[in-house]
Amino acid sequence: MNFPPIDTITGGKLKEAGTFHWKIPNKGATNETGFKALPGGFRTMDGKFGYLGECGRWWTSHEENAYVGLGWTLHYNDGRVGPAVPSKRVGYSVRCIKDYSEGSYNSSFNDGVMDQNTVRGTVVTKDGNPLFGATISSTGTDNTSYETIADFDGRFILKNVKSGATLLFEYSGFKSQILKADFGSEMVVKLIRDPDFNGRVFITEVQNVNFRNSDFTPAKALLAINGEIINYNGNLRVNPGEIKSFKVLKDKEATGKYGDKARDGAVEIILFEEKTGPTIRKQSDKAASDTSKYKTLLRINHTANKGELIDIPVSNLQYVSVWIDNDIDKTYRKGFRSIAFMTRDYFKVKGMVVQENGKPLPGAKISATDNPVTEISDKEGRFEIEDVREGALIEFSLPGYKTYYLSTLYEVAFNLEMTIELIKENIPE
Repeated sequence: MNFPPIDTITGGKLKEAGTFHWKIPNKGATNETGFKALPGGFRTMDGKFGYLGECGRWWTSHEENAYVGLGWTLHYNDGRVGPAVPSKRVGYSVRCIKDYSEGSYNSSFNDGVMDQNTVRGTVVTKDGNPLFGATISSTGTDNTSYETIADFDGRFILKNVKSGATLLFEYSGFKSQILKADFGSEMVVKLIRDPDFNGRVFITEVQNVNFRNSDFTPAKALLAINGEIINYNGNLRVNPGEIKSFKVLKDKEATGKYGDKARDGAVEIILFEEKTGPTIRKQSDKAASDTSKYKTLLRINHTANKGELIDIPVSNLQYVSVWIDNDIDKTYRKGFRSIAFMTRDYFKVKGMVVQENGKPLPGAKISATDNPVTEISDKEGRFEIEDVREGALIEFSLPGYKTYYLSTLYEVAFNLEMTIELIKENIPE
């Protein structure tokens, strides 16, 4: 199956306009076609869900082979519509068109586009704090139960809801609510604390910034220490014990403070006063200390930091996330916070391609899902492919040999040099 060339205009004509669902800037979005493409993200092979608000991906009716399908993808930061060649084990969206001649149907009319049997909304506390992880369930059109969870912002989308059905909203420590499904507007559901609940009640707040372009190449990370931006060619070099506060900025909060150079987000770190020679570098007085509020776990590439010096080139930084469990009863003096750094060089798979007898196999083609670059094993059979996302499927192929697929679902693919053995195909005489 050959895709037509990627263009830079059609994607914008397909995307829903505005930034209610799409991440800023949602470039080129006009929805001229009425397709109203939404950024549903996608599910990885291990069942994890991500990139909500950043991209939309749809299956086509064609396939590359028995293992790999063909799809189309749209992104928030450009107006392109581009091809995708994902493993069939991942989850992409499917656009279904109702055959109205079959009989009755239930739908809502929103912005000129039919949203059949779909309910959208936000789940929050009475104070308006998003309830990430709240479950929403209902009876589907096929009379089976369907369930989804609220994302980091408390938003949810539940499809295939039966006409006239009710929705059940649940979150640990809060009273459940049963509400009639509203197909015509965005539902805002406020859950109230359950006074009879005796367990711990936490609200998880997630802040994350992904310094990665849509083609998985690195975007320019922006880090500021004590208000000063670190040069992109410089290093993030601090001791964890020096950190007074740590904050992730996104979207308008980031661009409003640092301009367009922070369109992919920013990370702000405030240090305690540090004596450097005869002078003392002072931190901003406006930042309260995080150390009195949180017990912090810091990880770099999934490995816990035990107080070692953090020394990461800014150009190598790819992902930063902060997970905060807030104890809303204030039973515990400190909350729990997890800070994770992921570097670009971690997402690299390397090793050797060999024959059944163990001899090197040069010329093998190596490609990974969501990565446009193809590598070739050298004369010693060695290979190295960068910018491989977690959960990607790597394909090793060579004419005359059976194609081999390697899942990066587990960390071993990034932490060890792999030996890939290709087996000759049995060609009938």
